[in-house]
Order: sequence, then C-alpha cells, then structure tokens
Amino acid sequence: KDVDLKQSLAYAEKALVLARSIDHKEKEVETLLILGVRLYETADRDSALAYFEKSADLADKFGFKKLEADNLMKMAKWYRYYRIDSTKAVNYFLKSMEVSKSGGYNEGVGRSYAKLASFYTKYIKLDLFKSRIRSVSKVVEESKSRKLSAEFASIDWRLPINNINNNNNNNKCLEND
Repeated sequence: KDVDLKQSLAYAEKALVLARSIDHKEKEVETLLILGVRLYETADRDSALAYFEKSADLADKFGFKKLEADNLMKMAKWYRYYRIDSTKAVNYFLKSMEVSKSGGYNEGVGRSYAKLASFYTKYIKLDLFKSRIRSVSKVVEESKSRKLSAEFASIDWRLPINNINNNNNNNKCLEND
C-alpha cells in the first residue's frame, strides 16, 4: 500500500510539537530527521536539508551519536543524489563515519565505509576503494549485523577494470567534480 506522504508529514509535525512540549530532546531530534526524509520524498528537497541540519545540530548538542550519524548520512546522500556535490557528499560520509566511531555505532561506521566504497567505485578511485573494502570487511566481521551485511552486499562490486587500466591519469574524481 502506498504511503500518504501528506498525512505522514502532518503526523510528524504533531509529533514534533509534542516532543517539544514535553521537552523530549531525543524524540525531537528523531522527528526532525523523519520530517526531513518525508520532505525529501514529497519533492520539497531544498527544505529537507534544513531539517537534517537542525536534527544533526541538536543530536550533536545532546550527545545522540547514532541520530547524529544518521542525519549526517542523510545529508551526504542529499548532496550526492540531489545537489550532485561530490566533495560535500564525501565530507558528510566521512563525518558520519567519525561520529559513528566515536559513539561505538559499528553499523554506522560500516554503512559509511560501504557508501564511500560505492561512491569511489563509480569514480574509479581504486586505491581508496581497496582501502575502504578492507575496512568494511573488518567492520562487518566484527559487528555480525544482518542489516550491515545486507548493506555491504548491495554494493555494485563490478569494477570497470578496463577503464582503470586505460585511464590512470583520470582518477582525480573529487577535484574534477
């Protein structure tokens, strides 16, 4: 069954008012993240970023590392898929990874590495790609998370080897984006 995004937004806005009225900071942060996701899905993508940023700032302020890392991941994806800003996308993936590490959130670390590996596969950054794969494999082994394993398995691992061999001088993906 299809999701009624307008109804979902209405409920999320009510949840935000309630979380603020009872001063429940974690639910406020979580609801801001949900609002950002719903706005993105309704094609109000410019507004979505503001919710991700506000949620990430509050999560950082109150020490909700998992929610902060999740927001940074959403921001990375926003820049990767909507604004097509590779530098900002990579920076947010890296920030998400660091916050996940500092909070002991191994699934977030693995997800960040997986997204970076996928990103660099597209841009043929082979040396960094190999490094990220080793890191992801280690995190997957350590966490034994089914969700993380599924995320890891979803990466398109088919490298364009011919392009790597033929275009060694064209591997400056971030500088050229």
